Amino acid sequence: MAIKSKELSGDLRAGAAAELRDELAAALAKGSLRIKTAGLTAVDASIIQVLVAARATAAQMDRKLQIDMPEDGVLAAMLDRLAMGKALSA
Repeated sequence: MAIKSKELSGDLRAGAAAELRDELAAALAKGSLRIKTAGLTAVDASIIQVLVAARATAAQMDRKLQIDMPEDGVLAAMLDRLAMGKALSA
């Protein structure tokens, strides 16, 4: 079974967290998921929380969740700022 991909882009903050949570839950219900984050221009801690929760959900469902995160991207920078550098590592 092929892994589905979801691309995150633009400015994702608290206002987008609930919708993102629902989208990721629905995608994981169907199978494993790869999230691409290179297109993000801004994130806040609420989006980090959604991604960490999605990783836990994937593990509970015995699904793979791969998060592609460029080292120089905004997601990696936010994780470093929150002292959570490895929170989304596989």
